[in-house]
Amino acid sequence: MKVSSRPVVYLLHGDDEHAMQRFVQRMEEKLGDPATAQLNLTVLERENFSLGALASAAQAMPFLAERRLVVVHDPLAALASSQQREKFTALLENLPESTALVLLIHQRLQPSHWLLRWAATQGERVFIRALNRPQGAQLTAWIRAQAAERDGAITPTAAQLLAEAVGADPHQLIQEVEKLLAYVNYARPIDEEDVMLLVSGRVEGDIFALVDAVGNQNARQALKRLRVMLELEHPLRIFAMIIRQFRLLLLTRELMDNGATADEIAAALKVQPFLAPRLIAQARRYTLASLEHIYRRLAEIDAAIKSGQVEAEVALETLVAALTA
Repeated sequence: MKVSSRPVVYLLHGDDEHAMQRFVQRMEEKLGDPATAQLNLTVLERENFSLGALASAAQAMPFLAERRLVVVHDPLAALASSQQREKFTALLENLPESTALVLLIHQRLQPSHWLLRWAATQGERVFIRALNRPQGAQLTAWIRAQAAERDGAITPTAAQLLAEAVGADPHQLIQEVEKLLAYVNYARPIDEEDVMLLVSGRVEGDIFALVDAVGNQNARQALKRLRVMLELEHPLRIFAMIIRQFRLLLLTRELMDNGATADEIAAALKVQPFLAPRLIAQARRYTLASLEHIYRRLAEIDAAIKSGQVEAEVALETLVAALTA
């Protein structure tokens, strides 16, 4: 193994596409001016990857620059046999220091994976980093960091609401953060009202906020949330979302009482992993019996709405008032 003062191979694995793109962009910037950079950059996509193509690109000398950058996307499918893997790792071990080879593996690799095991034997010659999408509190902190990088700010509660509305998609989150910063003209932090007003999918996020207010017996806040939602969506859709939320809480409470973990609850309910801790926190505010009672009450209201006995909007306001009384 050759001794190197800096990495020659950069092995990135995980599901955070945005972080991978940022990493590659920073590597490209180190190549110098854009014209020279393009002459020293080769990208091999999964469909055109081969050992021959990699050898040709990675062993070439840089042109008017210190290093060449070779970016390879998902080469693992072409390395199914042990013989192919041995040729691949031998090639990597003999790359010149004038090459920076970035391997982008768009999936999470377990520590036992053959590529990680090989990389661990290469010392400083191989740079290894897992890049996975942030979840839960990490996602909220990530959103706040993105706002700060753009010379803006977002309150913690607004960041949490944005995460609930959009999910863990970094590209969409950045678009929403930039839109919200432009809306507040970078003059003040983005707050919850801004998110509720502007962000696509905000009604889904507001369901959590509404149920939080109900669980805290905060009638004023719960009715405020409901009225904002009614301005954005049809009452019947909101009612359907409330039914779904309390069904999830009922199932979460049952699973919690049986000792299930957050990961097990997310898998059983088929929801995103970052939502499970929030469901658990809400379910703790209720007993199983109280959730069963609420769910029966929702079924009765559903029947009354469908039979024309009550308007959906009136039924929703009456329900929220009753649950927070």
